[in-house]
Amino acid sequence: YTETSWEVFPQGLTDTLQWIRERYDNPPVYITENGAAFYDPPVAENGRVVDSLRVDYLRKHIGAVHHGNRGRLGHVRGYMRGR
Repeated sequence: YTETSWEVFPQGLTDTLQWIRERYDNPPVYITENGAAFYDPPVAENGRVVDSLRVDYLRKHIGAVHHGNRGRLGHVRGYMRGR
């Protein structure tokens, strides 16, 4: 879950791509906002911010898009994560 108590559910993205494909005959899709609110670590270690929750979130959602494209669930041409 995120800091705002929203569930992290990458399968929902895959399901939405499938719905778009079926409902609208597989149009090109641009995901223009995809992100989550997580706790921001106040201190960087060795000049790098340890942000494993966001990295994991993005890894899973990019994987859902990749799975959707390979499985013909949607024709995603762009993915912008948001802030």
